Amino acid sequence: MNKHGYVRGRYKGKRTTAQRVIYLEAYGSIPLNWEIHHINGNPRDNRLTNLMALSRPDHERLHTGNYRHANGRLFKKCIKCDRFKPVDRFYLSFQPEKQKGRYVPYSYSSRCKPCRGKQVSAAYKKHLREVG
Repeated sequence: MNKHGYVRGRYKGKRTTAQRVIYLEAYGSIPLNWEIHHINGNPRDNRLTNLMALSRPDHERLHTGNYRHANGRLFKKCIKCDRFKPVDRFYLSFQPEKQKGRYVPYSYSSRCKPCRGKQVSAAYKKHLREVG
C-alpha cells in the first residue's frame, strides 16, 4: 500500500494498483490516458461497482468540484446553465492514440448538449445576418 492508501503490486510484470487490475480483468482494457476512480472516495474499496474509468482531465475535474456522483451515475456541471447534468448530456471529445493510430475518448464538453446547441444556433444566425 502506498502513502495515499492505494493497494499496489505487480501484474504481468509491471507495477500497478489493484483498482487497475480489477478493472482490466473485468473489462479487458483501459483507454490510453484514462484513470480508475473510486466512486466512494475510499482507495481501499476495490469492488468493481465502486470503480469507474475516467479520462485524466475529467478525473482531475471530478476532484475539483465540477463533477458529482449520485445513484451510481456521474454528473457534470454545465458552464452555461450552471446545472449538474448526467455526463451523457455532454459531447465526448476524442484524441488520437499515437501508437495505434486510432481515436480514444478524452474529455467531455464544457457545455451540455442543449446549451451547446443554443450556442451553435446563435453563431449560425449571426453568420447569416452578416452574409445575407
